[in-house]
Amino acid sequence: AHMFLGECYLQVKKGSKAVPHLEKALELEPDKMAEAHVRLGTLYRAAGYADLAVAQFQQYLQKRPDAPGRKDLEDYIKKNQ
Repeated sequence: AHMFLGECYLQVKKGSKAVPHLEKALELEPDKMAEAHVRLGTLYRAAGYADLAVAQFQQYLQKRPDAPGRKDLEDYIKKNQ
């Protein structure tokens, strides 16, 4: 439910309200809700917090080594570490 609520906030451009719900989804289901790392990373990147975005993308890639778009995320990580 937290993942869906976070997604709803993202759809209506309320990223700051999405963050706690995405974080809670990860707390409750860290592997199943791995996509929340991408959402958080994207929010942090847009807000100019590259270090936080990198951390989220790294966690996502650890959980989903065969992730679509892996190369793009790895490139971002390399550029912003």
